[in-house]
Amino acid sequence: MTAATAPSSRWAFLTLLGMLTFSPGGAHAGMSPEEVKKFEDYKAKAATGDASAQHMAGFCYALELGVKHDMLQAFNWYRKSADQGYAEGLHQVGLCYSKGWGVPKNEVEGYAFICLAAVTNDFARDNLASLEASISRAEVAAGQKRALELRKEIDAKIAAKKAGNQANPIKESKPPVVLARSEPPVAVSRASSYEEIKAAAEQGDMMAQFIMGDYYSLPVGDIVRDDDVGFSWYLKAARQGLLAAQVKVWSQYCTGLGTKRDYVEAYAWSVIAATGGDEVSRRASQQIYVNMLSRAQEEPARRRREQLSSEIAAEKEARKGRTGK
Repeated sequence: MTAATAPSSRWAFLTLLGMLTFSPGGAHAGMSPEEVKKFEDYKAKAATGDASAQHMAGFCYALELGVKHDMLQAFNWYRKSADQGYAEGLHQVGLCYSKGWGVPKNEVEGYAFICLAAVTNDFARDNLASLEASISRAEVAAGQKRALELRKEIDAKIAAKKAGNQANPIKESKPPVVLARSEPPVAVSRASSYEEIKAAAEQGDMMAQFIMGDYYSLPVGDIVRDDDVGFSWYLKAARQGLLAAQVKVWSQYCTGLGTKRDYVEAYAWSVIAATGGDEVSRRASQQIYVNMLSRAQEEPARRRREQLSSEIAAEKEARKGRTGK
């Protein structure tokens, strides 16, 4: 990294907001004790067979969060997660094969894994379309055939594990939940009236706050567009932990839409969203760190990320105390 980023580098990063491209690397030293602790917790849980934790262990190795960058280790953990049918694990294995990250490049194998992930994962569907445009029809057909074989292989592994657990019962954690841009159940939906949504948002309903952000940012109906108001609603939802809102917040800090452009805030929020499982945010967090932050901003950005993480955790606990949820 340099103290000043060339305009071409900044432009290359801004295209990331509308593209799905990522290059591993750019790892940095100076990880915090909190990062190391979080990685160790993920890895310990991953070792018990938890598919979500296995995916997150791979994520940590890929982005050097609490552990040295190692794409071979990242791939191995992603594969363990994928072998349990976990969508994010399947997606990451597919990306590794299609890009040659930690494993020899094999676009047919990559296509097959991403095919399986795309059943439930929006980002995998996006990447599947991109991959289809870059490989031959014969390779697409081979990938589709391989996906069917792979589905059977994974189902067999899951069945064998289940049979083994029944023969040797042990206390298991709850099965992982695939979040893939999911949102928590709330009392309102986009079918509700504006007045109902606004009332719920003002009472602290995070999904209603997110919808209010859309009302002013898209805009919806006869509402006059106001990016500042839209951003303020997204930020309220993001601070309560809503993943979709956190993605909106970091992207708008990058572009300066509805708020002052601030790459320190963008980095902090992108890592928060990436930790929640958002694939684009995971890529963006590294690109922001490498291409957008000056050396003087690196440490403040890491501290801000830690501060936000603590604030969001505190808000979740406070909400749980108020609502029991």
